[in-house]
Amino acid sequence: MRRERGQTAAKGVTFFTVSPTTPPTSASAAAYHAAMVSPDPQALARQRLLGKYRVVASPHVPPLAAADHLNLVAVILLAFDGQALRTAGVSAACAELCRQYDRYAARLPQEIAVADTHVRLRIACTAGCSHCCLAPVTVIAPEAVAIAEYIDTTFSAEQKLALALRLASYHVPPDERGAPDSMCPLNVEGLCSVYEVRPFNCRRFHSLDLQACLRFFRARTGDLAEVLQEPYRMDRFGVFWHSADVAFTALGIDTRDLDFIPALTIAIAEPGAEQLFASDSAFAAAAHYSDE
Repeated sequence: MRRERGQTAAKGVTFFTVSPTTPPTSASAAAYHAAMVSPDPQALARQRLLGKYRVVASPHVPPLAAADHLNLVAVILLAFDGQALRTAGVSAACAELCRQYDRYAARLPQEIAVADTHVRLRIACTAGCSHCCLAPVTVIAPEAVAIAEYIDTTFSAEQKLALALRLASYHVPPDERGAPDSMCPLNVEGLCSVYEVRPFNCRRFHSLDLQACLRFFRARTGDLAEVLQEPYRMDRFGVFWHSADVAFTALGIDTRDLDFIPALTIAIAEPGAEQLFASDSAFAAAAHYSDE
């Protein structure tokens, strides 16, 4: 599961509707606006923050979502600005990004209508469902650092030792399907041990068809396109990813794609270390290379 910069559509489900009688385009736009970050009295302070960090808006976000994009960038920067230490600020900024996405996703319709059909689908993901945890995931450096800090402050010594052993035996699978022995080291008995701070790519990934997941991730047949997903839940306009890119770039932090587990291993070795952001080479060994 990788971030696809600038991609604005997901395969499978063309749109969702709030009501069967509402035109699909307007319903989708209305639901998006209702779900996104709401304005608040801190708007002026946020505007000043954008000026302080000389924020340049992403050209990849469409006009429809431009205001939401800059608002979210300011929210992320505000979370960072409230911390004394850089690493603490990065963790706070990542937490705020996730909080805003969770709030947005919770407001989206839970029942999805497939275009031009009478079929209505619901999200098939449930607690303990971990088929997609076999797949490789990409993150950016701030996410790896935030998750490493969470592990350092919440895991017991026994949990850290067990995780270290799983990390040592992990190998990044060769493709997005994963491999039978490529279960994420953070998955413990079917549950994510860092669920609260899990990567954004994990957070937004979902399925409307359990059987498609079983075929793709377990039986290793079929295509990822068969795993139906709802476009808006997948960040249809790229607002969340592009806002994270813009915010962390404004803070002078590299936002290249990294393979998650190698990046996490590096971050765990230096928990809370400011030097992780001192140069672009700190995570060089975890850099993700794609043929796409």
